[in-house]
Amino acid sequence: MTPFFEEFRTRPRVTDFPPAEAREDICRFGVHLVPTGHPGSPTEHIELRLSFSRAEVVAAWHLFPTVRIAIHGLKNVRNEMKKRRKKTAVKETKKHLKSYHIKTTALWLCQDVPRESWTSATTAMYMILDRLEEAVGERTLHCFFWTEINLFEEFSAEDMDAMRLQIQKIRKILLTGLMGWFDKCFDLQSWADRDMSSIEGICQQSPEDRAMLAAPDDLVGNARLEAHGGDVYTWDVAPLLGLLNDSDMQVPLGEPEAVASWWRQQLRLPRAERPQGMTADLDTPQGRKELLLNSNLLLRALEETGVLSSTSHQLWRRGIERMLSGSELRTKYDAITGALPDRWQLRQYVFDDC
Repeated sequence: MTPFFEEFRTRPRVTDFPPAEAREDICRFGVHLVPTGHPGSPTEHIELRLSFSRAEVVAAWHLFPTVRIAIHGLKNVRNEMKKRRKKTAVKETKKHLKSYHIKTTALWLCQDVPRESWTSATTAMYMILDRLEEAVGERTLHCFFWTEINLFEEFSAEDMDAMRLQIQKIRKILLTGLMGWFDKCFDLQSWADRDMSSIEGICQQSPEDRAMLAAPDDLVGNARLEAHGGDVYTWDVAPLLGLLNDSDMQVPLGEPEAVASWWRQQLRLPRAERPQGMTADLDTPQGRKELLLNSNLLLRALEETGVLSSTSHQLWRRGIERMLSGSELRTKYDAITGALPDRWQLRQYVFDDC
């Protein structure tokens, strides 16, 4: 075990974060050495630095859902401020708040603050900003995995003053910035008057939610939330299905062109005569959602196009079940890691049954 990980493994914790099993995994794996020297150092070309990238991935996997949303929100507000700075003619030399500072602060808070304190995403954002301001005031933000590393070690007094002003500005414009970001990403017209503290309702941990949190910004920008009363909202999964290519569609449809032709014929019928749930062209994300997530409609399409015969019915069912269970993904994962060694050893964080 790397010596400095012993403190990480055994330090006092208010919450079991990350879980003991994950801590053991992080300590057992160790760190990476990256051939990147300190800028300006006379020996920069032969220096190495420690990388905790894999440890960060494992710890981030266990972040509380509300905290995950808070980090994402703060990073987007920070990024918007960064874009505005780039538009100014004056070149700035001071160091600024990094996404890594936000994430590191959140990791410490998840360990040191009871889980029930994270009552909403906006509360979590303010908690992170509060702790960041304290760290800036003390000029100390310890690496979560090795406390001897101070992330502010090389920041000057002017840098710290600039960062303090940046955090204060984020705090001042936070709700406005978040509303602008979410209004860009989601259709908020039906719930624009709601308290922003209810935003954690989007954090239900379904596979679709996890995919949305990792999806590209342009895809998320086409997503919509639907209100169901109270603080319950659901994602529209259609944009995710828009990522499917022709090869992907081959798996559930067998003969995508034949199914697409049948779909077009059905859409030409009066609405009352169409199969229930059919409204959009199949080459659109909405149309793919209507077909692929409606098993009865999908089965009818395959049967009426002749793609699915009675003898192949059970085979198709098994294939769909295998695909939805994750075994197809597991097979592909094994094929990749068989050719290229899985040096990061993250399989157990990809599949729930590992």
